[in-house]
Amino acid sequence: MPRARYRRRRSFVLPAAVAVILAFAALFGYLALGNEIRIPWTDPPLVLALGGPVQASEPADEPAEEDDDRIRVPVTARLVPAYSKLTRDDVWNPRTVAVATVPISQEHIDRDGILVDVRAIFGRVLRRDKPAGYVFTERDFLPEGTRPGIVGGIPPGKRALRVEIDRIEGLVGLRPGDRFDVLSAIPVDDVDLGTDELAGPYGAQIDIAAQMSNALKRATVDVLVQNGYVVSPVETRQIPVTVSTLTQGMVTRTKTVQEMWVAVEPDEVAVLMEALAIEDARVHCAPRSGHPDDPGPESSTPGLTDVGSPFGSDAFPWGGSSEGGLSVVETIDGDERKLVPVRRRD
Repeated sequence: MPRARYRRRRSFVLPAAVAVILAFAALFGYLALGNEIRIPWTDPPLVLALGGPVQASEPADEPAEEDDDRIRVPVTARLVPAYSKLTRDDVWNPRTVAVATVPISQEHIDRDGILVDVRAIFGRVLRRDKPAGYVFTERDFLPEGTRPGIVGGIPPGKRALRVEIDRIEGLVGLRPGDRFDVLSAIPVDDVDLGTDELAGPYGAQIDIAAQMSNALKRATVDVLVQNGYVVSPVETRQIPVTVSTLTQGMVTRTKTVQEMWVAVEPDEVAVLMEALAIEDARVHCAPRSGHPDDPGPESSTPGLTDVGSPFGSDAFPWGGSSEGGLSVVETIDGDERKLVPVRRRD
């Protein structure tokens, strides 16, 4: 039995040794042709050649030419989020131990307004996200003196609110800088006009008019926000929630919410908060046009607060003039009390 195991082990070792020798021979032949193999997980990166491992050289940004009159301008070395104050670490390349730069012609610098002096960008707050490898222009920054953080993205004179996107329908898809209006709709579908208790010649007509005008199922629509502003994109975070369980009592768990910072006028903050606190209210977002010729704040969205009444002057188009509408008179006939609509003459 031991001899049988020895034979099986020897039959396995021999093919493995042959495979290793062939692999080394193939590697030597590959390197002999002048090729190199980059060694992974090395910083700075190393390459394997016949002369041994050597440090890989940093690739040049662009090939230099003798008659090259381009100027090297600073660029971002990493992704810099919006509303961040730019520091040296944002433009510092640790591999070259210098500020990250790219060569740009003087013509392009003058045409696009590219900032050349790195000292002119330190301490400035970015207006938008800036990926790595991009140059800087004055349009990329907020006005000098702006504080970093979310407050830097709030337009002057406005106030910001963090709202859950599932409470305002239509916010999903909007990006920072987009404009919108907010409307709330509260249904008024449980109103009892008492038209079945009206007597007199106009009782049946009032009942028909109420049904034709859908007066029993209406809603008040209020405009809560005019020309709102999206400050930040949708953010997902975990918030603690305390729940009661049968076996463990009060337990604190986490809930995932998606929120967005929006900016509104100061007198719209309380109105929007009130609408979000009403459970029956449906709050909708109406995005504004992003075209440059949009009228902007001069254009406003009208609301709808009049739910209509069958007793209005325009509710009865039949028979003659409807000036003055109708009035209701209570009549007493013995033990019966009735409401009789009569035409009002103003």
